[in-house]
Amino acid sequence: MLQQDEVGRAIDLNHLRINGQSSPNYIRHTKAQVHSELLESGRNNESSASNTFNGNMRMVFQPRCVITENNDKDAFSALQRATSVQCKQEIADVVCLKREGKLFAPTELPNYCPLRTLNRGKHVGCFQDSKKARLLANMAKSFPKENSVKHCILTCLRGGYEYAGVEWGVECYCSETFKQPEAISLSDNLCNTPCSGDRSIMCGGYNAISIYTTGAGSRKYSYPSLVDPSSLPSNLPKAHIVFVLTLNGRALRQVMRLIKALYHRDHYILIHVDARQEYLFRELSHITANYSNIRMVPYRYATIWGGANLTTMLLKCMEFLFSLTSWKWDFFVNLSESDYPIRPVEQLIAFLTMNRGLNFLRSHGKDTLRFIQKQGLERTFIQCDNHMWRIGERKLPHGIRIDGGSDWVALNRDFCEYLLTSNDRMISGLREYWKYTLLPGESYWHTVLQNSRFCGSFGNNNLHVVNWIRRKGCKCQYKAIVDWCGCSPNDFVAGDMQKIMVRFCLFAFIKINAMIYRNLHEKKKVIFFARKFEAVVNQEIVNEVDAFLYGSYPQDTPGLTSYWENVYTWQDRKIKLSDIDRTFYNTFARGSLSYLSQWSGDVHCSMHLLDISEVTIFKQADMFQGLLVKFIAEQSTSRTAHVLESLLQYRPMLQLHGTGEAVSRLKNIEVGTTFDVKEEMFKNVGNQIGPHSSFTVALYWSSGPVMEVTISVIDPAQVVATSFAININNNEYAVPLVMDFERPLRPGIWTVKVQHNWNIIAELHFLVSPYSHYGGRPITDSEAKMLHRGPDGKYEKDKPQFDIGASLELDDPQLAASVAMRNSLMAGVQLLEWIDDLTFKFWTVGELCSVGSILPCPGIQLCNITTWSSLSPDPKSQLGRVNPETGRMR
Repeated sequence: MLQQDEVGRAIDLNHLRINGQSSPNYIRHTKAQVHSELLESGRNNESSASNTFNGNMRMVFQPRCVITENNDKDAFSALQRATSVQCKQEIADVVCLKREGKLFAPTELPNYCPLRTLNRGKHVGCFQDSKKARLLANMAKSFPKENSVKHCILTCLRGGYEYAGVEWGVECYCSETFKQPEAISLSDNLCNTPCSGDRSIMCGGYNAISIYTTGAGSRKYSYPSLVDPSSLPSNLPKAHIVFVLTLNGRALRQVMRLIKALYHRDHYILIHVDARQEYLFRELSHITANYSNIRMVPYRYATIWGGANLTTMLLKCMEFLFSLTSWKWDFFVNLSESDYPIRPVEQLIAFLTMNRGLNFLRSHGKDTLRFIQKQGLERTFIQCDNHMWRIGERKLPHGIRIDGGSDWVALNRDFCEYLLTSNDRMISGLREYWKYTLLPGESYWHTVLQNSRFCGSFGNNNLHVVNWIRRKGCKCQYKAIVDWCGCSPNDFVAGDMQKIMVRFCLFAFIKINAMIYRNLHEKKKVIFFARKFEAVVNQEIVNEVDAFLYGSYPQDTPGLTSYWENVYTWQDRKIKLSDIDRTFYNTFARGSLSYLSQWSGDVHCSMHLLDISEVTIFKQADMFQGLLVKFIAEQSTSRTAHVLESLLQYRPMLQLHGTGEAVSRLKNIEVGTTFDVKEEMFKNVGNQIGPHSSFTVALYWSSGPVMEVTISVIDPAQVVATSFAININNNEYAVPLVMDFERPLRPGIWTVKVQHNWNIIAELHFLVSPYSHYGGRPITDSEAKMLHRGPDGKYEKDKPQFDIGASLELDDPQLAASVAMRNSLMAGVQLLEWIDDLTFKFWTVGELCSVGSILPCPGIQLCNITTWSSLSPDPKSQLGRVNPETGRMR
């Protein structure tokens, strides 16, 4: 978007010469870049841990205690996998502190909630129990070795239950209520089984339960109703909101739409951008600078999924807000780039105005023990190297109630101030525990609130509706960044508007399914936001929500159905461009210049490539239209540099053969490297696959009869890399098959063949491109020969070959192997020509445009007047002037 910067860079490049060459295709790194890359290389090449981590070996870090696979399995595994010296040292330090009993102290914390009672441990009596109808039925737990009256009371107190009961020595039961008059009292002599954890104390008997009070007090939740803004008393000051946007990724235009939807001159927007996201921070800093009530947080954290930094970051945001004395706010509302309002903000203002004393959080429900286990709260985690490492078990503090649920909250100012300034033992202790907690935002705010003087202000509502599809969102898709399996919601897509509207309670008589009906009748849940929305997945649903809230855009609005999302800019420093991406982007630019000179036939349009500036995904009506590659090229005659942008369009090479049920069920086959199991789609829409890639073959099936098919993947030398049979059930769904072969893969055109009853029903050709760049620079001849020869031996070393005979109809294997070998020896200009030839079998150059300067080439428009360029008009995603009457953006 920084068009002026790019034009200025092109002017600078007019005089750039490297090693005496007049037409370089890359730019020399600055000293700072080289230094940064050397450091990164050192980190990535750090040797992994050996079998034992102690002082007997020369190590890259110095643990203060012995850590072996036998005495600390989780910690040992984390040390083996961590890459940086600093992270290894942090893990070792925490493990040793934990072993010394110095990490989590004290083991019991005070509870300051005024709703609690003072009769903890009061013996209610011994009563007859039954397996069919438990007296205390909310929670049950067996403690074969550590059960005692105190242990059970503290366990039930942790869950917020008023009553605890011990039975048969090892059993512990909890409940919110106990109807004593209806229970059958027994003599205490029948509750005579010694406790498994302290045999001097009795823990009930056979079908006889000893019941005690925990002192937890009753669960006090508030369920306020929606407020009509017009009914607010005129003399009642309206609540002022600060929307805290915690952003990640590169979805700039989606963020702009969110800001526009939230904006009002009387309220505030504070933006935290993940420390790794330079592009988003840089662009938003420029765009929001003209608004006094929008600020960027000056310090930034790497906010990985489930990371401990998420809570630290929000606390620092609160701290920063209190330093802005001119901002007079009443509520702190956190949102992400994938949230969107589904009610007018005026209704949220009215709702919070009438409920100033409440804090809005969503509790998990009643089974706290299950929540604790599911969240991994009884495990110690540490964040480093952008990963959450599990390093062992821990015991949670006694004396307090644990609570948790959604990490989306609306907290009032008084509670935020308490979170920052209180030095009481409860909150200081929780800070230490939650420093080493997975998903801390899903339990920290709740637990502090339930055990503080603010416990009665718990509004059990996170103000959100979330699109949970558990069978898709709970597939452990975060294994790369966390040692735990969590769940993530799905995106709303076109067709989901009814689901949102039902939760809105706007349609009273429409037909709805049972699940939505149950959710609709939750206790007075009022919602203002929905998630997740990702315009790169589906933008139509965002347009539908906007139209519902504020009216439809005129049909002739430029870019109304278009969406652009940046994937690379030349200013990126922390996120390095991979070698295969650099290869493709340079190939695209060279092909675009070749297209330009051949199409125009004008000598003035002959140019050579200097460098790549930006790459952008372009979608229209939620269909991938191509990649936009912006690059700098030098005119051969005038030696003037220009910034151009080209549209590269992908041509899938899928063939279906014959007829029948199997062919009719197969909707599509795609190959890529980043398959989203939740959304059942590839996120790397350009299909950039290289010799070191691990790729996925995805087959999309419509509903129909159950069948078995055989999948074969064949390389350019007609080597069958793998073959296997899979069963296709009768549902409509996607089947992703991960191909984690021995690498390097042999470059060239690969083939996926699908067989049913040994007949080929479909085949897809896809490209594994050779490298033109390696290590961030043009590849050397020796590197090319080494990397393009294919693997040593089979692609799947440990898997027996699945023999499918001659049914695959392979081309001449000898000839194919000979051609592949000859291609693997290519270098220099020959290599580039081979890459270009392969690439443009799958890609075509659609259009070109010029940035900032008119080219003397027929038919080349300025980019900002096209309908496809990343510089094309896009009013729906642009911040405008503020309407003086409404206070909102025009």
